[in-house]
Amino acid sequence: MSFQHYIPAAFLANFSSDTFEERRKRKVSVGDKSDGSIFTAPVSKIIRIKNFYPEMVDETFEYYETRLNKAINQLIDRTITCKL
Repeated sequence: MSFQHYIPAAFLANFSSDTFEERRKRKVSVGDKSDGSIFTAPVSKIIRIKNFYPEMVDETFEYYETRLNKAINQLIDRTITCKL
């Protein structure tokens, strides 16, 4: 199993000033509450844990997250419709 995000990476990418298409590569600033440090990292490397979800849940989220990027962009530019 791979790493899974507590919050979808496609959503986290909205907090980045980067604009490249592949949202998982966009970088965000992160604060570490345990030691007070602040660092910058790609969203693919933060808020994740290995084997957090069972495989069935992971596969369902993967299906959802691959479409989330498009939906978020459509919400932002007001082009989203209710059609599948």
